[in-house]
Amino acid sequence: MVVRPTIREIHPEAFPSDAILPQVEIATDAGQMLGIFRKYLRRCNGGEYDIRECVLTRIRHRPSARCILQYSLLLQHSKTGNERIQWASGVTYPSGRAEHIWKKLRAAGVTQQVSDSSQPFEPVSFVPELKMLVQLFPYDHRLPALAQLMNGNSQEVESGLLAEFGPGNWQINKCTVEPIRYRTGLAAVLRYTVQARQRMTGEKQYKRFYAKVYRNEDGEEIFGILKAVWDKSEAVGEHFTVGKPIVYLKNARVILQAEAVGASFQDILVNETDEQGISAARKIARALAALHLDDIPTSRRHTLQDELGVLESRARTLQWACPELSNSIESLLRELFATLKVVRPKPTHLDFKTDHVLVHGDGCALLDFDSFALADPVLDVAHALAQIIGLRFRFPVPHERLFRVVEAFKEEYFAHVPGEWRNRLPRLYAGALLKVAVGFFRRQERDWPVKVSTLMAEARASLDRRSE
Repeated sequence: MVVRPTIREIHPEAFPSDAILPQVEIATDAGQMLGIFRKYLRRCNGGEYDIRECVLTRIRHRPSARCILQYSLLLQHSKTGNERIQWASGVTYPSGRAEHIWKKLRAAGVTQQVSDSSQPFEPVSFVPELKMLVQLFPYDHRLPALAQLMNGNSQEVESGLLAEFGPGNWQINKCTVEPIRYRTGLAAVLRYTVQARQRMTGEKQYKRFYAKVYRNEDGEEIFGILKAVWDKSEAVGEHFTVGKPIVYLKNARVILQAEAVGASFQDILVNETDEQGISAARKIARALAALHLDDIPTSRRHTLQDELGVLESRARTLQWACPELSNSIESLLRELFATLKVVRPKPTHLDFKTDHVLVHGDGCALLDFDSFALADPVLDVAHALAQIIGLRFRFPVPHERLFRVVEAFKEEYFAHVPGEWRNRLPRLYAGALLKVAVGFFRRQERDWPVKVSTLMAEARASLDRRSE
């Protein structure tokens, strides 16, 4: 059984123009794309579904180079009236690259393949006037294992999951597969809810698992990192843990993990009391300090030059999106380039967000180690604080409450690490705010230009406070 995802609409009313990719103006217009999908998606399996609505849900845009867009299509059965959601993605380039990929897939017979008899349209199409390759989830030519995993019929996955039910002869009675996160051509996360039965005793158990599908072989190294963290937390009772890594399936490029328990830090900040938010912040700060002071073997490095490259890329994106802020962003970037220094690297998460940590009892579970590397550990603290402050633009949470959480987080974290680390926070926090600001643009949330401007002002204030 497959659970269909919900729709999260974005609002590209202020999306800037791109002279090299003028078709993006149409591609970000859900109304026009509805007609285009109706015209170019080719029906199969009886063709009994009509496309009723089109909603734009994600944009990944590299000015003058390419644009990847994700849509949710509302389909309605022409006879029964039943509705379903179909994810679609489109990628467009200024050259003929999209058409080249389309022709290559068509020659291989992929365009007529359907992984599921319930699929109402062929998995791949081409829109010539937009130079756009269109793919329908779960088909993704860069994630070839995704369709099979989504349909729940992988023998490798089934064997890995059944091993987690303990000794005995277990069989799967029911398996529900739900897509949790999908980024076209990059990665996907699927949640498996499994009911298994012991054949000899009739005992039944329910368990949840996660499968993360990768584009390349990065998953193998990440699995090793997760295994090291899990083994250490089990042996010495660390302040943090991860969902138990079960197996890495090399051929499918998939990590299987058991479910990590706990309440999302983001949910606590948004829905619980001030006291609960501050208590969670302190637990997470202790967990983060423990991670940074730990010894987790990895060959991955995120150097100062790597970080400066990330900041420059984000700055250029914002300057293109908000030309009125170009001078202030340039000034911010120059100061960061001049003042950030090389430090001794430590184990660093590098994607530490409020929804990437779960709080349970006295500890935490950390999620998504895809960016993990040896780096400046204060990058994690800066990003966590910028994420917390950014929540005021996404949820009805008072700024004063978030500020108290930030102060508690800083106080707890710096009580457990070398004191000189604190001196780096204002500069790294300014850089983290720049990265968070780009996120608001990329998600095309309502009033994103105002949010970007506010965050850039806060970044400047952080640097000014440092120089006082």
